[in-house]
Amino acid sequence: MRQDFDQQFIDHCESNKNDFQNVKNVLTKITDNHLAHLTDSVNKIENTQIKIETNQDWLLRFFWLITGVTVSTLVASILTLIFK
Repeated sequence: MRQDFDQQFIDHCESNKNDFQNVKNVLTKITDNHLAHLTDSVNKIENTQIKIETNQDWLLRFFWLITGVTVSTLVASILTLIFK
């Protein structure tokens, strides 16, 4: 009985060793094959995000649009008061 248990334990340990080796091999393959691609993709996304965050031309155009409308309305109101 003890020998059966010992042999089962040894078989189990060997099986675990093989399983862990397989997992290690797969992780190594993933790291070798895909890590560079993932890094490139993340860098491209970060660069695009930086470009979007620093591109504030639309904000400046909106400011000048609002400023132009406000000044035009103010001038029209003053002219209306003067000509009455």
